[in-house]
Amino acid sequence: MNDAFVVGVGATSPFGLDARQCALVARANKLTPRPSELRDAKGFRLADVRAQSLPDDLYGIERMLALAAPALREAVDDAGLADFDRPLPLFLALPEIRPDDDPRFGRAFVEALAAAAKVDIDFAGSLFFRAGAVGIAAALDRARAHASDPRPVIVGGVDSYHHPAVLPWLDREKRLLSATAHDGFIASEGAAMAVIAGARHKGPRFAKVADAAVAVQPDPEPNDVKNGEAFCELARRMGLVNAGRPFQWTLPDVNGEHHRVNELMIMKIRNDDLFSPDDTIEERLADQTGDSGAASGALALSYLTYAYRLGFAPADRALVMLSAEGRERGSFLLDKA
Repeated sequence: MNDAFVVGVGATSPFGLDARQCALVARANKLTPRPSELRDAKGFRLADVRAQSLPDDLYGIERMLALAAPALREAVDDAGLADFDRPLPLFLALPEIRPDDDPRFGRAFVEALAAAAKVDIDFAGSLFFRAGAVGIAAALDRARAHASDPRPVIVGGVDSYHHPAVLPWLDREKRLLSATAHDGFIASEGAAMAVIAGARHKGPRFAKVADAAVAVQPDPEPNDVKNGEAFCELARRMGLVNAGRPFQWTLPDVNGEHHRVNELMIMKIRNDDLFSPDDTIEERLADQTGDSGAASGALALSYLTYAYRLGFAPADRALVMLSAEGRERGSFLLDKA
């Protein structure tokens, strides 16, 4: 597989208007959910973490475009590609199917995003992934295969739970953290983009994508004997890249939901040679930022890149583990370049 490097990043979230702000405020653990005008079945206001730079009554694709366009523009500028003379492919993680689904998710969204960001995108060569946070792992896997091409590729993700059909739905499903749902999550939003280039790129390299992969969780069996199997498969693959040593820094996207925590614990127990209580630092970004759905993995990528750039990374390699509502699970290894 060709070497693939992160050469530019951009992000927008409730914690900042650019990638640097998002990383530093997330690191400072400034998570502050705010009540919204959206109501649950009993008429109580639902809270989430949302960007104060956007109107509260901006929803759906229009809200996601407002989050993603500045991030895309920033990533291209950060990579020094503002005057690049060829359109760039975009591999984008988008929300999974849920009550706010929109037929424009796909090429129509990419076209609108390119226009809003004023970035020349190769629409025919672009891809989108409807696998939630796992989408960024699939995007990075494809980007590594693309790294022999002289053109860089942009990978990213965008999502927002702030929607009048989504927050009440999550509340009805007992998935939002509340007094009656102790294992729920805090809904958030955001977008992040990264420019990935091969070894021929002449500009700065901020991080290296050492590996990226997606695995599929098997159908449930009696006594949960297959629970966590996809994560175990990914951990073993990433462990080979890490020469069988314990990972020093891990970022699982567990968000407080019991089934995600359970899969993570099973993976760690079955692969205890790779996860050492003494040597492995575990950082749960969802505890610092809330769950931003399909943007979670991309925001983690941006966060790690700035951890390397600004010098606050506790290790030179990070393992990111990602979940979806379906059976897909994803992972990537990011090294300091």
